[in-house]
Amino acid sequence: MILGVRLLGFAAAALPAAAQGLPPSEARFPAGRAAVELPFEQEDGFVIIRVSVAGAGEFRLVLDTGSPVVVLADTARASRMGLQIAGLAQVGGEGDGPMTSVPLAVGVSLDAAGVAIRNAVALVGGVDRRIIAGADGVIGGPIFDNCVVEIDWTAKVVRLHDPKTFTPTKPGVVLPLERRGDGHAYTRGTIDVTGGAPISAVLHLDTGARQAIGINPDAQPGLRVPAKALAGAIVAWGSRGPARGDMARIARVELGGLVLRDVVTSFKPGARPGSDGWIGLEALRRFTVLIDYPNGRLILGATERMAEPFRFTTTGLYLTPGGTELSVADVMAGSPAEEAGLRIGDVITAVDGRPVARSEAADILVMPAAGTPVTVTVRRGAAALRLLLHPRTLL
Repeated sequence: MILGVRLLGFAAAALPAAAQGLPPSEARFPAGRAAVELPFEQEDGFVIIRVSVAGAGEFRLVLDTGSPVVVLADTARASRMGLQIAGLAQVGGEGDGPMTSVPLAVGVSLDAAGVAIRNAVALVGGVDRRIIAGADGVIGGPIFDNCVVEIDWTAKVVRLHDPKTFTPTKPGVVLPLERRGDGHAYTRGTIDVTGGAPISAVLHLDTGARQAIGINPDAQPGLRVPAKALAGAIVAWGSRGPARGDMARIARVELGGLVLRDVVTSFKPGARPGSDGWIGLEALRRFTVLIDYPNGRLILGATERMAEPFRFTTTGLYLTPGGTELSVADVMAGSPAEEAGLRIGDVITAVDGRPVARSEAADILVMPAAGTPVTVTVRRGAAALRLLLHPRTLL
């Protein structure tokens, strides 16, 4: 998958009666401690932490503000945990496929580095582990509802602070964070699509979205897709499969006076009803980040990473997320990948004569340097083919 593709975004709708009216989840910090640290892994761009679930050992969970509940992707393991199933829930999220029904468990206990959380809600299934980098599931609301969450990109740790005692000590701008009935959180910023007048925008905060910024072009006239855009691109890949829209660079995004320029942005009509778009990890990783649901604020600090250029595919190649094989999910029309003869379903076995790990794929296959030819070896059925890619700037 290329950077800028949103992989997550789960929303449990129409919860069964047995799951309604329950007390909210609540957390208890270890005695004498106002904060704990959880080392995180970064896989396919996701922030993955380890959390104990229902006393059944640690689960590797993607940290996702876009998920108001826990999602357990390993259904076989979850079925052995003795969870209290309250009924079925309709599960959606990104992608153009249909909604699905999955079991919903209530009263789930969690432990995150000693922070004990009880009364969490969990969905059992609803997401293919391949699209979450092989993680065991997703966690959102139970962590964010009860903790001030600091993501330290340099130290690669997530710090959970007790909201009852937390006082910010690092410099940063404070943005309002509104929690709505859908379980998601929204902040405000300004968006300048073409270098004209900036538009005030409501943005869904989404740490499960890999791209920087997404826009609903139907939300406001000033947020229309610019003339220089790539149409029909995969702009999201979530629990309902791939979703298509337009990709373009926009002039600037401002969050509390912090400015990002020339931002690769996805445009999808009808996305995120009730907001103008969303802000994801490729933007958030450029700041110091404190997400404070309990006190209704998002605190962002400036870093040198704000000046890093936003990258986009130079080959037009989309890879199927997750798994051990590098399988071609889509080929952008008119791109170097199409011109080289790559097809959906091809399995890439080598680049320039050597095997490629998934962790290298973004740099070597999807976004190699423009102007430098790349020889790709693919398996197509029983045949092995060598194809020559000529990467170039596409956006």
